[in-house]
Amino acid sequence: MLISTFLNLIAEKLQMLTKRKTKLILIFFFILVILLNGVAIMPHEQYLVLSQNPFVTYNNSGNYAQESILLPLLAFYFHLVSNTSFYLFCFFILLLAYFLFSFFTYRHYENSISLVFISTIIASPITTVLFAWVGSPDGITFALSIPFLFISSPIAMFVLALFGTTNHIMMLISASEILFLRWISQEKIRIIHIVVTIIGGTIGYVFVRLFLQINSIDLKYSRLTLPFSMSFANWLDLNLLNFPKNLFSLFNIQWLIILFCVIMFFNKNKKYFSAVLLIILVNFGITFFTIDTTRVFSILSWGVLMHCIFYSYRIASKEQNPLFQKQFFLGLIIIGLISIISPRYFIWEGAVYNSLPFHEFIKNLLPR
Repeated sequence: MLISTFLNLIAEKLQMLTKRKTKLILIFFFILVILLNGVAIMPHEQYLVLSQNPFVTYNNSGNYAQESILLPLLAFYFHLVSNTSFYLFCFFILLLAYFLFSFFTYRHYENSISLVFISTIIASPITTVLFAWVGSPDGITFALSIPFLFISSPIAMFVLALFGTTNHIMMLISASEILFLRWISQEKIRIIHIVVTIIGGTIGYVFVRLFLQINSIDLKYSRLTLPFSMSFANWLDLNLLNFPKNLFSLFNIQWLIILFCVIMFFNKNKKYFSAVLLIILVNFGITFFTIDTTRVFSILSWGVLMHCIFYSYRIASKEQNPLFQKQFFLGLIIIGLISIISPRYFIWEGAVYNSLPFHEFIKNLLPR
């Protein structure tokens, strides 16, 4: 009874907040999560090295060629190739991405629910992996994926998919999944939106292959051939090494949000929520054949989680009984509060890793 009263009080206070106050709360919550989560430079420096010369395969540190060319090219042409400037550039991209998500969310939803939505993405595993791997192309992939949750312009989708796939092929998968869910939920999305996104992404990937060929760059491996680099038995051993922790890391405590939405709204649109569960299963299948399990799944699936929340809120809002919407709102608040104290880690090569303490990030920014 006391807990219920406390939660109702929080819900009422949130609904009374001004937009300025909600923004201040979000900034405080973002800083809190980052301090709890930690910030770390990615363990390998291939993108820093590539940014110094994206047009070669070999250097003194070995073979760093990748199928992610957008980040190194941007850093190279903007002359952000020193240790400090490159990692600050990558950190700025992450901050810009969260600002972009907040901007779109506030444009589409009212003040109090926007606060809950943005807090959810801040506390999600995508934040853990992005800030544990500062210096990777993931920040750009995340940033360019965000508009697909909100926009309806085929031209914008084509351009975003094209550039996004030159940064990472996962962009094409995550964007297509988001659009598919928007189409099933009967938003202003048609098949043409999905088609132009796939075409744009395909052109982007072809451009990457041409870039590598023109510059005579030999890849150490391709992401499309990576699943064949080990036997199925080895992949199985890798995934079962810390399986319960592995599975939990994919959505962390926010697995409860998926469960919560499915239980409350499955009968309202069985096709949609079946598609959500199927996509999650497909993405798990993809990550089964990767060594950076949590990272790959989070980048592929964060948009699926958020759209599931958006659509569930839409259903709740249409209910005549205001208690139904309030239950959904309180459910998100409860899971959000638990997210603050939930363990933050990611799985790499089957092992459990916490991101490095914040001071390690500062140390890595210092000139060498």
